[in-house]
Amino acid sequence: MQRYALNCSPVIHEKRCSRRSTQDILALKNVCRLHTMTAEAVITSMKAIFSRYGVPSEAFTDNGPQFSNTKFRQFADEWDFVHTTSSPHYPQSNGLVEKSVQTVKRLMCKAKDSGTDFSQSLLVYRTTPLECGMSLAQLLMGRRLRSNLPIQENLLKTEEGNRVKVFKEQQKAKQKFYYDKGTQNLPELHAGDQVRFKDKTNTWAQKATVLSEIQPRSYTIQTEDGAVLRQNRRHLLKGPATAAQQRTDAEEQPQHPIEDQSSRTLAQCQEQPHRKSLRNVKPPERLIEQI
Repeated sequence: MQRYALNCSPVIHEKRCSRRSTQDILALKNVCRLHTMTAEAVITSMKAIFSRYGVPSEAFTDNGPQFSNTKFRQFADEWDFVHTTSSPHYPQSNGLVEKSVQTVKRLMCKAKDSGTDFSQSLLVYRTTPLECGMSLAQLLMGRRLRSNLPIQENLLKTEEGNRVKVFKEQQKAKQKFYYDKGTQNLPELHAGDQVRFKDKTNTWAQKATVLSEIQPRSYTIQTEDGAVLRQNRRHLLKGPATAAQQRTDAEEQPQHPIEDQSSRTLAQCQEQPHRKSLRNVKPPERLIEQI
């Protein structure tokens, strides 16, 4: 971006449009509404535009009081761009901006007549190809913008965007690999499970019942007071099984004959091998036994 042409023009709508009067800054077909024509308001809007599209090397304006003052000169010095003004009483020297003012006025009136959004009309205008075959969006951003007009999806993709997408996927896979080293998968929850969920006090005091699973690791639960909430699996702690679940688990377990506890313990003791090796025991020799 080498040159930036700006103009503050009061947009007075015609008879077919609304009667209110507003001031707009137009720069590269960008429109910013101003409630006052002071230098502070103009500088604030220009800072917002420059932060999105970059600082130009030159800003070309008329000799309006909002541009010809000390504050604007300080703004140009701080943001490092040259401020150039047109000849007094000769608007043709800034004809591109004057033409843009007329174009935006027509878009406002047509949007008012058709009942459409002016921002949407401005987007369609920016995506319309010019005589050079490229739209304003392509000239400024190097890519096509998506609007409500039909367009092929492959035209919205760029080579740089595909490279960035591949890089992001590799970066996410690497982050996931290192993050999963210190984590483990929590068991899934089912409808009817009793859980505790972490509240705003960062405690597990409140109880709830799982209703359904909306997305992976995302559940809807119902609290004891009847409120329905959505919680992540990380904030849910599964509690003890309900009485119905315990009966179901007991029915599913196979029945085994009951053995005598004492006989089973005796058999285990008999079958258990010695853990330590036995050594020869030599009784002491007593003198009375030798006589």
